[in-house]
Amino acid sequence: MFWNWNTIDACFVTSAWQITSPGMFTAFCTGVLCLAASFEALGRMSQKYDKHIFRQFQYAPIPSSDDGENHSNDEDPSNVAGDSATEDKVLLNGKPLRRFPSPVSYLNTKGHFRPNMAQQGIRAGIYMVRFGVAYFIMLLAMNLNGYLILAILMGTYMGSFVFSW
Repeated sequence: MFWNWNTIDACFVTSAWQITSPGMFTAFCTGVLCLAASFEALGRMSQKYDKHIFRQFQYAPIPSSDDGENHSNDEDPSNVAGDSATEDKVLLNGKPLRRFPSPVSYLNTKGHFRPNMAQQGIRAGIYMVRFGVAYFIMLLAMNLNGYLILAILMGTYMGSFVFSW
């Protein structure tokens, strides 16, 4: 394969994708542009989802104690200062919400948040789709068609401009 600027009778990825008219080539380049922009959109969606699950964790209701008793702040081991810990609590429908990650079950050994199995499955699914889109874009670029490479570059530029704002 060599660098080319062919538009008619160009063949991409499979022999079934033979370009037979200028309109078909224009539509194909537009689709490639949108595919490249979707790569950037998936990256943004991944970032937003990560922030969402961390925010969801931060503001989840604090689990009540097993014995059902209402403990005062001076018995709370997390209240090191022993003074106004209740002023920092946020209430939702009368239930206290945690502002900072505290349950050990969601923290790794370094004290950082870890998503649960379902959340990690969704994160991995988004990554898989993004990787598939990137691989397909790479296959299209391997045709060394100048117009397609320009469409890929323009799509990533437009996607980055729109989704990284």
